[in-house]
Amino acid sequence: MTISDQLWVTHKDAMNTQTFIGNAIVGCIINFGINFGFGWAAVSKWGKLQQDNFEEMYVWTLTPGTNSCIALDMALTCLFMGWFTILFGSNGIVQDIKDGKTRPVDTEVTKHRFWQWTPVRVEGLCFRGLLLGLQVALVLGMPTVLLVFASVGYGGFPGVGYAAFKGVWAFFAAFPIFCVMFFSASDSRNYVRAQYEALNDSGSVSQVPLVGSVSRV
Repeated sequence: MTISDQLWVTHKDAMNTQTFIGNAIVGCIINFGINFGFGWAAVSKWGKLQQDNFEEMYVWTLTPGTNSCIALDMALTCLFMGWFTILFGSNGIVQDIKDGKTRPVDTEVTKHRFWQWTPVRVEGLCFRGLLLGLQVALVLGMPTVLLVFASVGYGGFPGVGYAAFKGVWAFFAAFPIFCVMFFSASDSRNYVRAQYEALNDSGSVSQVPLVGSVSRV
């Protein structure tokens, strides 16, 4: 384990790294693929229908073939995107930091007032993911549903169009979700104990500031 004792001290520094850029791009593409794929599968009844016969999606009314509606589908999509990104994405960032491929982010960065509106500093991976999913549903999902309703009213959204729309929406929504996951996983306060243990194993424990080490151990 080679955790760097140097920190990224600004958002820009942390985001201008191969770890951030590469994982952000991959995350956006994966979310597009998953949401477009599941959207297509739902309106086609898992491939049983020809494209001309795809189910239409309604904003508030459950579609018989899919047992869902746009409002319900969007709420669940937001919840799972936030939750799963935290649960399954954090480990990759943590591993890159432990392998020395990138640095932790100064904890002062995540104390910025912008992050106070997000669960970036919430302890507990599962709880943080759940809170993020709920926040995404409120901040991104609800406005999207209202905009769709303003566009189509009580009419139907063509199945192919909805699958494409959902995929593109998820592609862009994945970026702010990824940012919360990245900065929560990179926060230097998560690595003080690991750095202490690594130095202790190497016989250099005296190099660790006493107060910081004891407070985390």
